[in-house]
Amino acid sequence: MSIDMKTVGADLLKAFNTGVSYMMPVVVVGGVFLALSLAGGDATASEGMVVTNPFLKTLGDIGMAGFAMMIPVLAGYISYSLAGKPGITPGLVTGYMANTPMGADHVQTGFLGAMLMGILCG
Repeated sequence: MSIDMKTVGADLLKAFNTGVSYMMPVVVVGGVFLALSLAGGDATASEGMVVTNPFLKTLGDIGMAGFAMMIPVLAGYISYSLAGKPGITPGLVTGYMANTPMGADHVQTGFLGAMLMGILCG
């Protein structure tokens, strides 16, 4: 059995495109909520934009949660593209682990780690 590198490359490209397609709505909604939150803040010289309104703070928290979820969603749906539905959960969990500090020796790997973990889980 030989491995056709064109097929492997096409499968990886499809997987990366699927991951990015599912990640984009999370990024867009997170960015819009964060922008709305910061638009109502007060500019300070020492702290940057300071949001004091409780509603706008909540919008900012939702926006930051969206940004925190984009890496796990990328890994989860790369894995989904390669393995189907059983790949979603391992991809999400390992994507979360790749981007979340979990102790003194943990390294955050970001997008590259999410891509690698998505492929490995798939």
